[in-house]
Amino acid sequence: MKSFSFYKGVGLAATACAGVMATGRLYGILRARRDRRDYPSPGTMVDVGGHSLHVLRMGEPGEGPTVLFEAGMASPLECWTWVQREVSAWAPTISYERAGNGRSEQGPQPRTAARSTAELRSALEGIGCPGPYVLVAHSYGGLLVRDFAQRHPDEVAGMVFVDVTHPDELVRSPRQASGVEQVEGNLRDSLQQATWGLRYLTATPEKTKLDGLPPYERASAMAVTCTPQMWSGALAEFLDWQHHVIDEVRDSKLPHGVPLVVLTAEGAIEDDPVHLDLQRELCGLSTNSDHRVIKGADHFTILTDMGAAAQVAQAIRDVTTAVRDGVPLAAASDSSVLNG
Repeated sequence: MKSFSFYKGVGLAATACAGVMATGRLYGILRARRDRRDYPSPGTMVDVGGHSLHVLRMGEPGEGPTVLFEAGMASPLECWTWVQREVSAWAPTISYERAGNGRSEQGPQPRTAARSTAELRSALEGIGCPGPYVLVAHSYGGLLVRDFAQRHPDEVAGMVFVDVTHPDELVRSPRQASGVEQVEGNLRDSLQQATWGLRYLTATPEKTKLDGLPPYERASAMAVTCTPQMWSGALAEFLDWQHHVIDEVRDSKLPHGVPLVVLTAEGAIEDDPVHLDLQRELCGLSTNSDHRVIKGADHFTILTDMGAAAQVAQAIRDVTTAVRDGVPLAAASDSSVLNG
């Protein structure tokens, strides 16, 4: 009799748990549907061969080069809002979301650098936007633009690295190496929470470092980061970063003398002293480079904080000026300061 009561209790608990999970999943589906209505995709979907990428163009097509933004993992294109708005006032710009990220459709596996580069080029061809480009990358995106520059040097006019990933950081930074397991766990937890609708209850702009964005873009980005697709896409990139992308990019070269600004978040240096050495080393990829530390910013707020984003935009302006005027980066930077 006691055994019967025990198993009956277990069965009731399991049934209740299944009911809660089903309710959560249904809530997530309905909430995502509402968010798609309230926060429609700001860009357009572009077919890249079997799946489509979400691409946003801003600025009038005119004097180039086009500024192309490459985001980090699990980063909707709204993260570029402050930077893209400012830059698009004087240059044509493109931001987009890689396969499996944001509103872009899932793409083939594995997510290698070569595959990401090929899909990006297909998207650029699809919207009729030929190079050359100023490639602006944040975090993991830094590895991907290096692959792009290695494969298509004639299409790269300049580059800006925004606290980007160094291909050797897991080998040379004990802090980064020790955090890999935790980051993977966080990605898997986020995927589970999104799958069962729980991220709508647990995620906040402060926790996701999106609180510095303008209100509408902040809400739109939050909606995207609560979907399962965002986290399944990020997890795939995280695993393939270690298994494929690092080796693909480690020995990559940039076009000779390309204007390059390396921006480093002060907070990232405080978290990991090795980070500064690695960032300075990236300047050696070009003989025409400059390294700048953005004070008060961390790895995420370097884009989402309006003040930090203005410094990112200034770096892009310096590189673009160097390209347009055909002068060294140092001379272009001096010109930008004088012209305010």
